[in-house]
Amino acid sequence: MTRWDLATQLSYKLGITKEEADNYLIAFMNAIKKGLDEDGKVVMQGFGSFRMKEYESRMGKRPNSSEPIYIPKRTKAVFSPGKELREIVNQTDLEPAISATEYSQSSVFAAGI
Repeated sequence: MTRWDLATQLSYKLGITKEEADNYLIAFMNAIKKGLDEDGKVVMQGFGSFRMKEYESRMGKRPNSSEPIYIPKRTKAVFSPGKELREIVNQTDLEPAISATEYSQSSVFAAGI
């Protein structure tokens, strides 16, 4: 699912335009970035947490030639799902957030967006 797909789902569920939904998603992502910059972590109860993780420098191998290469130290954002999200993902009887019938009857589909 892309950001635009998610914006489509939000616009349908909230009764707003896709552009408004996309603006909410951008604001959400910016809030996560700011939290990571300031605190190094963002926790959303039930959904999961984002945190910054440092990786030390190391030696690796170039995949196509096995030539040794230096991989510098870096910091990455990592996500750990919360208990509720893990339970939802591990369910075998998941239903889509919006059915194909609902989507085809929505104003978004009718407008050809």
